Amino acid sequence: MKKICLIFIGLTLFSSCGKDKSATSDDTSGDSNSKPVDQYSLVLEGVYEKNDSINVVYQEKGFYQYDKSIGQKVQGNPVSQRIEVIIPSGVALENIKLISSTNPDQQTLVLNTISVIKNNKVVLDGSSGKHSQYFLTDDGFSWDAVKSRYNLDHTKKYPPTFVGNEKALELLTK
Repeated sequence: MKKICLIFIGLTLFSSCGKDKSATSDDTSGDSNSKPVDQYSLVLEGVYEKNDSINVVYQEKGFYQYDKSIGQKVQGNPVSQRIEVIIPSGVALENIKLISSTNPDQQTLVLNTISVIKNNKVVLDGSSGKHSQYFLTDDGFSWDAVKSRYNLDHTKKYPPTFVGNEKALELLTK
Protein backbone atom coordinates (compact mmCIF):
# COMPACT_ATOMS: atom_id res chain seq x y z
CA MET A 1 0.00 0.00 0.00
CA LYS A 2 2.89 2.35 0.82
CA LYS A 3 4.38 1.68 -2.66
CA ILE A 4 1.12 2.60 -4.38
CA CYS A 5 0.90 5.86 -2.40
CA LEU A 6 4.52 6.72 -3.26
CA ILE A 7 3.94 5.99 -6.96
CA PHE A 8 0.77 8.12 -6.93
CA ILE A 9 2.59 11.04 -5.24
CA GLY A 10 5.50 10.69 -7.67
CA LEU A 11 3.21 10.74 -10.72
CA THR A 12 1.33 13.74 -9.35
CA LEU A 13 4.55 15.68 -8.81
CA PHE A 14 5.90 14.66 -12.22
CA SER A 15 2.76 15.71 -14.10
CA SER A 16 2.41 18.99 -12.21
CA CYS A 17 6.02 19.91 -13.00
CA GLY A 18 5.32 19.53 -16.70
CA LYS A 19 2.30 21.83 -16.44
CA ASP A 20 4.33 24.50 -14.68
CA LYS A 21 6.89 24.49 -17.47
CA SER A 22 4.30 24.96 -20.20
CA ALA A 23 2.57 27.72 -18.24
CA THR A 24 5.93 29.46 -17.76
CA SER A 25 6.74 29.28 -21.47
CA ASP A 26 3.31 30.69 -22.34
CA ASP A 27 3.84 33.60 -19.95
CA THR A 28 7.14 34.58 -21.60
CA SER A 29 5.53 34.76 -25.05
CA GLY A 30 3.37 37.64 -23.79
CA ASP A 31 6.38 39.47 -22.35
CA SER A 32 6.05 43.24 -22.64
CA ASN A 33 9.59 43.40 -24.09
CA SER A 34 8.63 41.31 -27.15
CA LYS A 35 8.12 43.31 -30.34
CA PRO A 36 4.68 42.98 -31.97
CA VAL A 37 4.69 41.12 -35.29
CA ASP A 38 3.47 43.17 -38.25
CA GLN A 39 0.81 41.72 -40.52
CA TYR A 40 0.37 43.21 -44.00
CA SER A 41 -2.16 42.48 -46.69
CA LEU A 42 -2.74 43.74 -50.21
CA VAL A 43 -6.36 44.51 -51.11
CA LEU A 44 -7.58 44.70 -54.70
CA GLU A 45 -11.02 45.62 -55.92
CA GLY A 46 -11.78 45.12 -59.56
CA VAL A 47 -13.39 43.15 -62.34
CA TYR A 48 -11.75 39.96 -63.56
CA GLU A 49 -14.15 38.68 -66.19
CA LYS A 50 -12.34 35.35 -66.59
CA ASN A 51 -10.77 32.95 -64.11
CA ASP A 52 -7.22 34.08 -63.44
CA SER A 53 -4.47 34.14 -60.88
CA ILE A 54 -2.38 36.92 -59.45
CA ASN A 55 1.03 36.86 -57.82
CA VAL A 56 2.41 39.25 -55.23
CA VAL A 57 6.14 39.68 -54.79
CA TYR A 58 7.18 41.75 -51.81
CA GLN A 59 10.40 43.67 -51.23
CA GLU A 60 12.17 43.13 -47.94
CA LYS A 61 15.67 44.28 -46.92
CA GLY A 62 16.12 45.96 -50.29
CA PHE A 63 15.38 42.88 -52.42
CA TYR A 64 12.26 41.48 -54.05
CA GLN A 65 11.58 38.02 -52.65
CA TYR A 66 10.76 36.23 -55.93
CA ASP A 67 11.23 32.81 -54.33
CA LYS A 68 8.53 33.71 -51.78
CA SER A 69 5.91 35.07 -54.18
CA ILE A 70 2.30 34.68 -53.06
CA GLY A 71 -0.12 33.37 -55.63
CA GLN A 72 -3.87 33.58 -55.44
CA LYS A 73 -6.62 32.29 -57.71
CA VAL A 74 -9.30 34.72 -58.89
CA GLN A 75 -12.75 33.56 -59.96
CA GLY A 76 -14.01 35.25 -63.09
CA ASN A 77 -16.93 37.55 -62.42
CA PRO A 78 -18.50 40.41 -64.42
CA VAL A 79 -18.98 42.49 -61.24
CA SER A 80 -16.32 44.03 -59.03
CA GLN A 81 -14.88 41.79 -56.35
CA ARG A 82 -12.60 42.26 -53.37
CA ILE A 83 -9.42 40.20 -53.33
CA GLU A 84 -7.15 40.16 -50.30
CA VAL A 85 -3.63 38.73 -50.38
CA ILE A 86 -2.10 38.11 -46.94
CA ILE A 87 1.64 38.77 -46.64
CA PRO A 88 3.41 36.37 -44.23
CA SER A 89 3.51 37.59 -40.62
CA GLY A 90 6.66 39.39 -39.55
CA VAL A 91 7.66 40.59 -43.04
CA ALA A 92 9.06 44.12 -42.95
CA LEU A 93 7.33 45.15 -46.17
CA GLU A 94 9.13 47.80 -48.23
CA ASN A 95 7.44 47.58 -51.63
CA ILE A 96 5.18 45.38 -53.75
CA LYS A 97 5.00 44.00 -57.27
CA LEU A 98 1.60 42.75 -58.36
CA ILE A 99 1.47 40.42 -61.35
CA SER A 100 -2.12 41.28 -62.10
CA SER A 101 -2.98 38.55 -64.60
CA THR A 102 -1.47 35.28 -65.73
CA ASN A 103 -4.37 34.27 -68.00
CA PRO A 104 -3.68 35.28 -71.63
CA ASP A 105 -7.45 35.18 -72.30
CA GLN A 106 -7.95 38.05 -69.82
CA GLN A 107 -8.00 40.94 -72.28
CA THR A 108 -9.18 43.74 -69.98
CA LEU A 109 -9.03 44.62 -66.32
CA VAL A 110 -11.09 47.14 -64.39
CA LEU A 111 -9.13 47.92 -61.24
CA ASN A 112 -10.59 50.34 -58.71
CA THR A 113 -8.34 49.70 -55.71
CA ILE A 114 -4.85 48.57 -54.79
CA SER A 115 -4.37 49.27 -51.09
CA VAL A 116 -1.98 48.02 -48.43
CA ILE A 117 -3.18 47.26 -44.90
CA LYS A 118 -0.82 46.97 -41.93
CA ASN A 119 -2.17 45.57 -38.66
CA ASN A 120 -5.76 46.32 -39.77
CA LYS A 121 -4.96 49.96 -40.68
CA VAL A 122 -4.68 51.35 -44.20
CA VAL A 123 -1.10 52.53 -44.82
CA LEU A 124 -1.41 52.95 -48.58
CA ASP A 125 -4.86 54.08 -49.69
CA GLY A 126 -5.26 53.19 -53.34
CA SER A 127 -9.07 53.17 -53.27
CA SER A 128 -11.29 54.83 -55.88
CA GLY A 129 -8.54 54.83 -58.51
CA LYS A 130 -5.93 56.53 -56.29
CA HIS A 131 -3.65 53.51 -56.79
CA SER A 132 -2.21 55.18 -59.90
CA GLN A 133 -0.44 57.63 -57.54
CA TYR A 134 1.46 54.73 -55.95
CA PHE A 135 1.87 52.08 -58.62
CA LEU A 136 3.49 52.10 -62.04
CA THR A 137 2.43 49.79 -64.86
CA ASP A 138 4.69 47.99 -67.28
CA ASP A 139 4.28 47.69 -71.05
CA GLY A 140 1.69 44.92 -70.62
CA PHE A 141 -0.93 47.62 -69.93
CA SER A 142 -2.61 50.29 -72.00
CA TRP A 143 -5.35 52.55 -70.70
CA ASP A 144 -8.75 52.65 -72.38
CA ALA A 145 -10.04 56.08 -71.34
CA VAL A 146 -13.44 55.59 -73.00
CA LYS A 147 -14.24 52.43 -70.99
CA SER A 148 -12.10 53.33 -67.92
CA ARG A 149 -10.20 50.06 -67.88
CA TYR A 150 -6.83 48.57 -68.68
CA ASN A 151 -6.25 46.59 -71.85
CA LEU A 152 -3.86 43.74 -71.11
CA ASP A 153 -1.13 42.51 -73.44
CA HIS A 154 0.23 39.10 -72.50
CA THR A 155 2.67 38.93 -75.45
CA LYS A 156 5.34 40.96 -73.68
CA LYS A 157 8.34 39.47 -71.88
CA TYR A 158 6.54 39.51 -68.51
CA PRO A 159 2.84 39.34 -67.57
CA PRO A 160 1.12 42.69 -66.86
CA THR A 161 2.58 43.95 -63.58
CA PHE A 162 2.09 46.85 -61.19
CA VAL A 163 5.06 47.93 -59.09
CA GLY A 164 5.11 50.40 -56.22
CA ASN A 165 6.78 53.72 -57.00
CA GLU A 166 8.78 56.03 -54.71
CA LYS A 167 5.61 57.29 -52.99
CA ALA A 168 4.61 53.70 -52.15
CA LEU A 169 8.10 52.92 -50.92
CA GLU A 170 8.04 56.00 -48.68
CA LEU A 171 4.64 55.11 -47.15
CA LEU A 172 5.51 51.46 -46.61
CA THR A 173 8.88 52.10 -44.94
CA LYS A 174 7.65 54.75 -42.47
